[in-house]
Amino acid sequence: MENQNERKLRREVANGHVSHVLYLSHCQFPTVPRLIFQQNHEFLSSLRHLDLSFNNITIIPDALSTLVNLKELWLTKNPIKSLPPVLGSLHKLEVLDIRQTQITFLPPSFAGMHKLYELDWRNTPLEVELRDNYNIGTNDLSSLMKLLQSMFTRKELESKLLELLTGEHFAKESDKPNIKQFIIELVKTLSNMFDDLMEFNYFVKRAGTLLPEKTEDITEDSLLKTKQAFLQMRKDTYKKRLAADVEIKLRSFYFDRIERPAVMECIDSIYMHVKTLEDIEFFIKYFKSVLPPHPKDANGESIMANILVLQNELIQQRNGAIKSLSSAMSQLYPEQKPEDIEVKAAEISTLWQLERFANKKELNCMSQVTAEISKVFPIDYYSIDRDEIAQKAALLFSRK
Repeated sequence: MENQNERKLRREVANGHVSHVLYLSHCQFPTVPRLIFQQNHEFLSSLRHLDLSFNNITIIPDALSTLVNLKELWLTKNPIKSLPPVLGSLHKLEVLDIRQTQITFLPPSFAGMHKLYELDWRNTPLEVELRDNYNIGTNDLSSLMKLLQSMFTRKELESKLLELLTGEHFAKESDKPNIKQFIIELVKTLSNMFDDLMEFNYFVKRAGTLLPEKTEDITEDSLLKTKQAFLQMRKDTYKKRLAADVEIKLRSFYFDRIERPAVMECIDSIYMHVKTLEDIEFFIKYFKSVLPPHPKDANGESIMANILVLQNELIQQRNGAIKSLSSAMSQLYPEQKPEDIEVKAAEISTLWQLERFANKKELNCMSQVTAEISKVFPIDYYSIDRDEIAQKAALLFSRK
Protein backbone atom coordinates (compact mmCIF):
# COMPACT_ATOMS: atom_id res chain seq x y z
CA MET A 1 0.00 0.00 0.00
CA GLU A 2 1.28 3.44 -0.89
CA ASN A 3 2.22 5.74 1.93
CA GLN A 4 1.43 9.44 2.08
CA ASN A 5 4.73 10.52 0.45
CA GLU A 6 4.32 8.08 -2.45
CA ARG A 7 0.82 9.36 -3.08
CA LYS A 8 2.15 12.93 -3.03
CA LEU A 9 4.80 11.94 -5.57
CA ARG A 10 2.28 10.46 -8.01
CA ARG A 11 -0.03 13.42 -7.56
CA GLU A 12 2.77 15.95 -8.16
CA VAL A 13 4.04 14.10 -11.22
CA ALA A 14 0.53 13.99 -12.66
CA ASN A 15 0.10 17.72 -12.04
CA GLY A 16 3.59 18.40 -13.38
CA HIS A 17 2.52 17.45 -16.89
CA VAL A 18 0.40 20.62 -16.86
CA SER A 19 2.13 22.94 -14.37
CA HIS A 20 5.73 22.03 -15.33
CA VAL A 21 6.74 22.13 -11.65
CA LEU A 22 7.37 19.46 -9.04
CA TYR A 23 7.13 20.21 -5.31
CA LEU A 24 8.61 17.18 -3.55
CA SER A 25 9.97 18.70 -0.35
CA HIS A 26 9.58 17.13 3.14
CA CYS A 27 8.90 13.65 1.74
CA GLN A 28 11.75 11.78 3.44
CA PHE A 29 12.98 10.49 0.04
CA PRO A 30 16.37 8.73 0.35
CA THR A 31 16.97 9.14 -3.39
CA VAL A 32 15.63 11.25 -6.23
CA PRO A 33 12.43 9.38 -7.23
CA ARG A 34 12.93 7.31 -10.39
CA LEU A 35 9.31 7.95 -11.33
CA ILE A 36 10.37 11.42 -12.49
CA PHE A 37 12.69 10.03 -15.14
CA GLN A 38 10.20 7.37 -16.25
CA GLN A 39 7.97 10.06 -17.74
CA ASN A 40 7.95 10.85 -21.45
CA HIS A 41 10.36 13.20 -23.18
CA GLU A 42 7.80 16.00 -23.34
CA PHE A 43 7.44 15.97 -19.54
CA LEU A 44 11.20 15.91 -18.92
CA SER A 45 11.92 18.72 -21.38
CA SER A 46 9.07 20.92 -20.12
CA LEU A 47 9.87 20.77 -16.39
CA ARG A 48 10.84 24.24 -15.11
CA HIS A 49 10.93 23.96 -11.31
CA LEU A 50 12.03 21.02 -9.16
CA ASP A 51 11.93 21.23 -5.36
CA LEU A 52 13.62 18.31 -3.58
CA SER A 53 14.45 20.19 -0.40
CA PHE A 54 14.20 18.75 3.12
CA ASN A 55 14.59 15.08 2.18
CA ASN A 56 17.26 12.47 2.93
CA ILE A 57 18.81 12.40 -0.55
CA THR A 58 22.55 11.62 -0.60
CA ILE A 59 23.21 11.28 -4.34
CA ILE A 60 22.03 13.37 -7.28
CA PRO A 61 21.84 11.12 -10.37
CA ASP A 62 23.21 12.03 -13.79
CA ALA A 63 19.66 11.57 -15.09
CA LEU A 64 18.80 14.98 -13.66
CA SER A 65 20.66 16.47 -16.64
CA THR A 66 17.79 15.29 -18.88
CA LEU A 67 15.69 18.14 -17.48
CA VAL A 68 17.21 20.39 -20.12
CA ASN A 69 14.84 23.35 -19.61
CA LEU A 70 14.96 23.36 -15.83
CA LYS A 71 15.14 26.89 -14.40
CA GLU A 72 15.03 26.31 -10.64
CA LEU A 73 16.47 23.45 -8.60
CA TRP A 74 16.04 23.32 -4.84
CA LEU A 75 18.16 20.81 -2.89
CA THR A 76 18.10 22.49 0.52
CA LYS A 77 18.61 20.40 3.66
CA ASN A 78 19.74 17.11 2.07
CA PRO A 79 22.89 15.16 3.05
CA ILE A 80 24.30 15.56 -0.48
CA LYS A 81 28.11 15.62 -0.64
CA SER A 82 28.62 16.40 -4.33
CA LEU A 83 26.87 17.21 -7.58
CA PRO A 84 27.61 15.37 -10.85
CA PRO A 85 29.62 17.33 -13.48
CA VAL A 86 26.97 16.52 -16.10
CA LEU A 87 24.61 18.99 -14.41
CA GLY A 88 26.76 21.68 -15.99
CA SER A 89 24.76 21.01 -19.16
CA LEU A 90 21.68 22.59 -17.56
CA HIS A 91 22.36 25.83 -19.41
CA LYS A 92 18.94 27.32 -18.67
CA LEU A 93 19.18 26.94 -14.90
CA GLU A 94 18.67 30.28 -13.14
CA VAL A 95 18.32 29.34 -9.46
CA LEU A 96 20.18 26.65 -7.52
CA ASP A 97 19.71 26.28 -3.77
CA ILE A 98 22.11 23.95 -1.93
CA ARG A 99 21.82 25.40 1.58
CA GLN A 100 22.45 23.06 4.51
CA THR A 101 23.86 20.28 2.33
CA GLN A 102 27.25 18.59 2.74
CA ILE A 103 28.55 19.81 -0.63
CA THR A 104 32.26 20.67 -0.47
CA PHE A 105 32.89 21.71 -4.08
CA LEU A 106 31.16 22.38 -7.38
CA PRO A 107 32.26 20.82 -10.68
CA PRO A 108 34.14 23.22 -13.01
CA SER A 109 31.55 22.36 -15.69
CA PHE A 110 29.10 24.58 -13.78
CA ALA A 111 30.91 27.52 -15.36
CA GLY A 112 28.72 26.83 -18.40
CA MET A 113 25.55 27.80 -16.50
CA HIS A 114 25.50 31.28 -18.01
CA LYS A 115 21.91 32.06 -16.99
CA LEU A 116 22.45 31.23 -13.33
CA TYR A 117 21.85 34.38 -11.29
CA GLU A 118 21.16 32.92 -7.84
CA LEU A 119 23.20 30.23 -6.13
CA ASP A 120 22.75 29.89 -2.38
CA TRP A 121 25.44 27.86 -0.59
CA ARG A 122 24.96 29.07 2.99
CA ASN A 123 25.69 26.64 5.81
CA THR A 124 27.65 24.19 3.67
CA PRO A 125 31.27 22.96 3.72
CA LEU A 126 31.55 24.75 0.38
CA GLU A 127 31.01 28.06 2.16
CA VAL A 128 34.04 27.40 4.39
CA GLU A 129 36.17 26.09 1.51
CA LEU A 130 35.54 29.13 -0.69
CA ARG A 131 36.05 31.59 2.17
CA ASP A 132 39.24 30.06 3.60
CA ASN A 133 41.02 28.92 0.44
CA TYR A 134 39.79 31.29 -2.26
CA ASN A 135 38.71 34.40 -0.32
CA ILE A 136 35.23 34.19 -1.86
CA GLY A 137 32.42 35.47 0.32
CA THR A 138 29.13 33.70 0.90
CA ASN A 139 26.92 33.70 -2.21
CA ASP A 140 29.41 35.82 -4.20
CA LEU A 141 28.30 34.19 -7.44
CA SER A 142 30.40 36.35 -9.75
CA SER A 143 33.66 35.39 -8.02
CA LEU A 144 32.64 31.74 -7.84
CA MET A 145 31.87 31.60 -11.57
CA LYS A 146 35.26 33.14 -12.36
CA LEU A 147 36.91 30.46 -10.22
CA LEU A 148 34.93 27.68 -11.90
CA GLN A 149 35.73 29.07 -15.34
CA SER A 150 39.42 29.08 -14.46
CA MET A 151 39.21 25.47 -13.21
CA PHE A 152 37.27 24.42 -16.30
CA THR A 153 39.81 26.02 -18.64
CA ARG A 154 42.68 24.33 -16.78
CA LYS A 155 40.98 20.94 -17.07
CA GLU A 156 40.50 21.51 -20.80
CA LEU A 157 44.19 22.35 -21.19
CA GLU A 158 45.19 19.30 -19.14
CA SER A 159 43.06 17.09 -21.40
CA LYS A 160 44.66 18.64 -24.47
CA LEU A 161 48.15 18.08 -23.07
CA LEU A 162 47.30 14.49 -22.10
CA GLU A 163 46.11 13.80 -25.64
CA LEU A 164 49.28 15.33 -27.11
CA LEU A 165 51.65 13.35 -24.89
CA THR A 166 49.75 10.07 -25.21
CA GLY A 167 48.96 10.20 -28.90
CA GLU A 168 52.06 11.91 -30.26
CA HIS A 169 54.98 12.82 -28.04
CA PHE A 170 55.36 9.51 -26.18
CA ALA A 171 53.44 7.37 -28.70
CA LYS A 172 56.45 5.11 -29.30
CA GLU A 173 56.40 4.10 -25.63
CA SER A 174 52.69 3.24 -25.55
CA ASP A 175 53.45 -0.44 -24.84
CA LYS A 176 55.42 0.32 -21.68
CA PRO A 177 53.78 -0.80 -18.43
CA ASN A 178 52.03 1.94 -16.46
CA ILE A 179 52.81 4.50 -19.19
CA LYS A 180 49.29 5.93 -19.11
CA GLN A 181 49.41 6.58 -15.37
CA PHE A 182 52.89 8.07 -15.74
CA ILE A 183 51.64 10.55 -18.35
CA ILE A 184 48.56 11.43 -16.27
CA GLU A 185 50.79 12.26 -13.31
CA LEU A 186 53.17 14.18 -15.57
CA VAL A 187 50.31 16.31 -16.89
CA LYS A 188 49.21 17.12 -13.34
CA THR A 189 52.78 18.03 -12.39
CA LEU A 190 53.15 20.31 -15.40
CA SER A 191 49.81 21.95 -14.69
CA ASN A 192 50.84 22.66 -11.09
CA MET A 193 54.03 24.32 -12.37
CA PHE A 194 52.01 27.09 -14.03
CA ASP A 195 49.76 29.18 -11.79
CA ASP A 196 49.03 31.52 -14.69
CA LEU A 197 46.49 29.96 -17.07
CA MET A 198 47.73 31.98 -20.04
CA GLU A 199 51.27 30.74 -19.47
CA PHE A 200 50.02 27.16 -19.19
CA ASN A 201 48.05 27.60 -22.41
CA TYR A 202 51.17 28.77 -24.26
CA PHE A 203 53.17 25.91 -22.77
CA VAL A 204 50.65 23.29 -23.92
CA LYS A 205 50.95 24.63 -27.47
CA ARG A 206 54.73 24.22 -27.36
CA ALA A 207 55.08 21.17 -25.10
CA GLY A 208 56.08 18.93 -28.02
CA THR A 209 59.23 20.95 -28.68
CA LEU A 210 60.11 21.67 -25.05
CA LEU A 211 59.74 18.34 -23.24
CA PRO A 212 62.34 15.54 -23.43
CA GLU A 213 61.52 13.00 -26.13
CA LYS A 214 61.78 9.97 -23.82
CA THR A 215 59.97 9.33 -20.56
CA GLU A 216 63.19 8.08 -19.00
CA ASP A 217 64.58 11.62 -19.32
CA ILE A 218 61.69 13.13 -17.38
CA THR A 219 63.05 14.19 -13.99
CA GLU A 220 62.37 17.00 -11.57
CA ASP A 221 65.51 18.74 -12.81
CA SER A 222 64.63 18.31 -16.49
CA LEU A 223 61.12 19.67 -15.91
CA LEU A 224 62.55 22.70 -14.14
CA LYS A 225 64.87 23.31 -17.08
CA THR A 226 61.93 22.87 -19.45
CA LYS A 227 59.98 25.57 -17.63
CA GLN A 228 62.98 27.90 -17.60
CA ALA A 229 63.48 27.39 -21.33
CA PHE A 230 59.81 28.09 -21.94
CA LEU A 231 59.81 31.28 -19.85
CA GLN A 232 62.93 32.52 -21.63
CA MET A 233 61.31 31.78 -24.99
CA ARG A 234 58.19 33.69 -23.92
CA LYS A 235 60.33 36.57 -22.73
CA ASP A 236 62.28 36.71 -26.00
CA THR A 237 59.06 36.56 -28.03
CA TYR A 238 57.50 39.34 -26.00
CA LYS A 239 60.69 41.37 -26.31
CA LYS A 240 60.51 41.11 -30.10
CA ARG A 241 56.91 42.30 -30.05
CA LEU A 242 57.89 45.23 -27.86
CA ALA A 243 60.73 46.06 -30.25
CA ALA A 244 58.16 46.48 -33.01
CA ASP A 245 56.15 48.79 -30.75
CA VAL A 246 59.29 50.79 -29.92
CA GLU A 247 59.98 51.29 -33.63
CA ILE A 248 56.39 52.47 -34.22
CA LYS A 249 56.67 54.99 -31.37
CA LEU A 250 60.01 56.32 -32.63
CA ARG A 251 58.68 56.75 -36.17
CA SER A 252 55.43 58.38 -35.02
CA PHE A 253 57.29 60.81 -32.75
CA TYR A 254 60.05 61.85 -35.18
CA PHE A 255 58.02 61.20 -38.34
CA ASP A 256 60.20 62.01 -41.39
CA ARG A 257 63.09 63.39 -39.33
CA ILE A 258 64.69 59.99 -38.80
CA GLU A 259 65.85 57.32 -41.26
CA ARG A 260 65.37 53.58 -40.75
CA PRO A 261 69.09 52.86 -40.01
CA ALA A 262 68.98 55.51 -37.28
CA VAL A 263 65.77 53.96 -35.90
CA MET A 264 67.34 50.51 -35.68
CA GLU A 265 70.47 51.94 -34.08
CA CYS A 266 68.32 53.76 -31.52
CA ILE A 267 66.37 50.56 -30.76
CA ASP A 268 69.61 48.65 -30.14
CA SER A 269 70.77 51.44 -27.85
CA ILE A 270 67.46 51.44 -25.97
CA TYR A 271 67.67 47.70 -25.29
CA MET A 272 71.26 48.16 -24.13
CA HIS A 273 70.27 50.67 -21.44
CA VAL A 274 66.56 50.02 -20.81
CA LYS A 275 67.03 46.43 -19.69
CA THR A 276 63.80 45.33 -18.01
CA LEU A 277 60.61 44.54 -19.90
CA GLU A 278 58.70 46.66 -17.38
CA ASP A 279 60.76 49.73 -18.30
CA ILE A 280 60.35 49.01 -22.02
CA GLU A 281 56.58 48.92 -21.46
CA PHE A 282 56.87 52.18 -19.53
CA PHE A 283 58.74 53.77 -22.45
CA ILE A 284 56.05 52.65 -24.92
CA LYS A 285 53.32 54.17 -22.75
CA TYR A 286 55.10 57.46 -22.02
CA PHE A 287 57.30 57.82 -25.14
CA LYS A 288 56.13 61.39 -25.76
CA SER A 289 57.46 62.39 -22.34
CA VAL A 290 60.81 60.58 -22.42
CA LEU A 291 62.02 60.97 -26.01
CA PRO A 292 64.32 63.98 -26.66
CA PRO A 293 62.87 66.63 -29.01
CA HIS A 294 65.55 66.02 -31.65
CA PRO A 295 66.26 62.55 -33.10
CA LYS A 296 70.03 63.12 -32.99
CA ASP A 297 69.78 63.15 -29.17
CA ALA A 298 67.75 59.94 -29.03
CA ASN A 299 69.80 57.13 -27.53
CA GLY A 300 69.30 54.51 -24.85
CA GLU A 301 71.28 56.34 -22.19
CA SER A 302 69.37 59.64 -22.44
CA ILE A 303 66.02 57.87 -22.78
CA MET A 304 66.68 55.73 -19.67
CA ALA A 305 67.65 58.87 -17.74
CA ASN A 306 64.36 60.50 -18.77
CA ILE A 307 62.45 57.35 -17.81
CA LEU A 308 63.93 57.44 -14.30
CA VAL A 309 63.09 61.13 -13.90
CA LEU A 310 59.47 60.56 -14.97
CA GLN A 311 59.11 57.48 -12.79
CA ASN A 312 60.33 59.47 -9.80
CA GLU A 313 57.84 62.23 -10.59
CA LEU A 314 54.99 59.73 -10.70
CA ILE A 315 56.12 58.21 -7.40
CA GLN A 316 56.10 61.68 -5.85
CA GLN A 317 52.62 62.34 -7.25
CA ARG A 318 51.35 59.10 -5.76
CA ASN A 319 52.93 59.88 -2.41
CA GLY A 320 51.42 63.36 -2.54
CA ALA A 321 47.97 61.93 -3.18
CA ILE A 322 48.36 59.54 -0.24
CA LYS A 323 49.54 62.41 1.97
CA SER A 324 46.46 64.46 1.00
CA LEU A 325 44.18 61.52 1.80
CA SER A 326 45.97 61.01 5.12
CA SER A 327 45.49 64.69 5.98
CA ALA A 328 41.76 64.49 5.18
CA MET A 329 41.45 61.33 7.28
CA SER A 330 43.19 63.05 10.20
CA GLN A 331 40.52 65.75 10.13
CA LEU A 332 37.78 63.12 9.99
CA TYR A 333 39.34 61.03 12.78
CA PRO A 334 41.24 63.54 15.01
CA GLU A 335 41.39 61.07 17.90
CA GLN A 336 43.58 58.62 15.95
CA LYS A 337 47.38 58.57 15.97
CA PRO A 338 48.91 60.23 12.87
CA GLU A 339 51.10 57.19 12.16
CA ASP A 340 48.06 54.89 12.20
CA ILE A 341 46.22 57.22 9.83
CA GLU A 342 49.19 57.22 7.43
CA VAL A 343 49.28 53.41 7.34
CA LYS A 344 45.54 53.19 6.78
CA ALA A 345 45.64 55.84 4.02
CA ALA A 346 48.43 53.96 2.23
CA GLU A 347 46.42 50.74 2.50
CA ILE A 348 43.22 52.29 1.12
CA SER A 349 45.08 53.99 -1.73
CA THR A 350 46.05 50.59 -3.16
CA LEU A 351 42.42 50.23 -4.26
CA TRP A 352 43.22 52.48 -7.22
CA GLN A 353 46.86 51.56 -7.81
CA LEU A 354 46.56 49.38 -10.89
CA GLU A 355 50.04 50.04 -12.29
CA ARG A 356 53.63 50.31 -11.02
CA PHE A 357 53.46 54.09 -11.12
CA ALA A 358 50.68 56.59 -10.64
CA ASN A 359 48.55 57.36 -13.69
CA LYS A 360 45.95 60.02 -14.38
CA LYS A 361 43.01 57.80 -13.49
CA GLU A 362 44.49 56.79 -10.14
CA LEU A 363 45.29 60.38 -9.18
CA ASN A 364 41.80 61.54 -10.18
CA CYS A 365 40.23 58.81 -8.05
CA MET A 366 42.38 59.73 -5.06
CA SER A 367 41.55 63.40 -5.52
CA GLN A 368 37.80 62.74 -5.62
CA VAL A 369 37.87 60.46 -2.59
CA THR A 370 39.92 63.01 -0.64
CA ALA A 371 37.56 65.84 -1.57
CA GLU A 372 34.44 63.81 -0.69
CA ILE A 373 35.92 61.81 2.17
CA SER A 374 32.87 62.08 4.42
CA LYS A 375 30.75 60.42 1.71
CA VAL A 376 33.14 57.50 1.31
CA PHE A 377 34.55 56.81 4.79
CA PRO A 378 32.43 55.79 7.83
CA ILE A 379 32.06 58.00 10.89
CA ASP A 380 33.81 55.43 13.07
CA TYR A 381 37.50 54.80 12.25
CA TYR A 382 37.34 51.17 13.31
CA SER A 383 34.47 50.55 10.89
CA ILE A 384 36.68 51.30 7.88
CA ASP A 385 36.27 48.44 5.40
CA ARG A 386 38.15 48.30 2.07
CA ASP A 387 35.31 46.67 0.17
CA GLU A 388 32.72 49.17 1.41
CA ILE A 389 34.99 52.09 0.56
CA ALA A 390 35.58 50.66 -2.92
CA GLN A 391 31.81 50.41 -3.48
CA LYS A 392 31.07 53.92 -2.22
CA ALA A 393 33.95 55.36 -4.23
CA ALA A 394 32.74 53.63 -7.39
CA LEU A 395 29.31 55.18 -6.83
CA LEU A 396 30.95 58.57 -6.32
CA PHE A 397 32.97 58.24 -9.54
CA SER A 398 29.87 57.26 -11.54
CA ARG A 399 28.17 60.53 -10.57
CA LYS A 400 31.03 62.70 -11.79
